[in-house]
Amino acid sequence: MTWREAAACLDRGDDLTWFPGAGQGRGRPTHPGAAEVAAKSVCKHECPVVLECAWYGLGMTEGIWGGLNRNESTRLRKALRKPTADLFEVEYEKIAKRGIFA
Repeated sequence: MTWREAAACLDRGDDLTWFPGAGQGRGRPTHPGAAEVAAKSVCKHECPVVLECAWYGLGMTEGIWGGLNRNESTRLRKALRKPTADLFEVEYEKIAKRGIFA
């Protein structure tokens, strides 16, 4: 089984939840809406592969990946510069505490 097959969001087909504001570009609000909060809650409370998903999401420009929105994922990517699994986990925890784990 791949991490994607184990993801808590797999059977939740609501794109508005996982991709809130998709296509709105840089003008998107910085404060999370209800859809983003709901998606992050699933990541935080239900998903066994949240770190794998966040790692994958580093290359994405839209959506909630591993409980991180685009801005949080960008901060994580910049903090990593030379990503390794150990550094990723440390930096993920720092950013997640400000977002989904706050």
